[in-house]
Amino acid sequence: MKKISLLLLTTLMALCLFTACESDEDNDNPAALIGKWKFVGDDVVVRTSDKEADRMIMIDFEAYLEWEKDPTSIEFTTIGTFFVDNELSGTYTVEGNKMYLKYKTETIEGEFKVKDGNLSVSRSFLSYYEDEQRHNMPIDDDVKIHEVSHVQYYSK
Repeated sequence: MKKISLLLLTTLMALCLFTACESDEDNDNPAALIGKWKFVGDDVVVRTSDKEADRMIMIDFEAYLEWEKDPTSIEFTTIGTFFVDNELSGTYTVEGNKMYLKYKTETIEGEFKVKDGNLSVSRSFLSYYEDEQRHNMPIDDDVKIHEVSHVQYYSK
C-alpha cells in the first residue's frame, strides 16, 4: 500500500510539474494578450529567389515603414477593444494564433505569440508584393517572392 501511495504521489507531482512547465510554452491564448504592451523593436523579413529583388523590396518596404510609424504601446482589453498609444483604435478578435484588428474601415490580420512576458505580432505582405507592388518594381517575372513580413516585438 505504501508503494502504491508513493507511486501515486510521484505521478501526481510529475503531472503538476509538466502542467507548470507547459504554461511557459508558446501561448496563443487570447487571455494572454490582455494588458498594455510596450513596443521594443521590429524586424522585416524578405526572401525571394533573387538577391537584387530582396534588396529592392527591402528598400520599398522600409520606405513604407518610415511612413507608417510603429506604435510606442498597444493595449488589449477584456471586452475586445484595443488602444494604440493610449487612444481607442478599434476592436480585435482572435482565432488560434491569428489576430484580427478592426481599425477604422479595414481589418488587419496577423499572427501573434506570447512567451515569457513578450509579445510578437507578425504581419505578412506577401500577397501585396506578389499581386500589386511587383508590377511597380523592376522585378523579373521569373523571380519567386517567398516571404515579405513585418514582425513587431512588445514587452509588458
